[in-house]
Amino acid sequence: MINEIYMAQMFAPFGKLVDCVVKQHALTIDPPKQCGYGFLYFSDMESAHNVMQALAADPTLNGVKYDCKLSNAPP
Repeated sequence: MINEIYMAQMFAPFGKLVDCVVKQHALTIDPPKQCGYGFLYFSDMESAHNVMQALAADPTLNGVKYDCKLSNAPP
């Protein structure tokens, strides 16, 4: 199951994570699937851009498909 610990481990290589929150998820039985959303908070914008660039060509990381967007553009 995707949770805060799993997300932190998967995205830590892209930069320093300050916080990670999985807000909502649902599980389906057939086929087994988890859907939901979460937020990653990095210490700097460069780390966030590293994630965006890495997942642009292939949004799958460790068998899980992600749809990543910046929540706020820098001023």
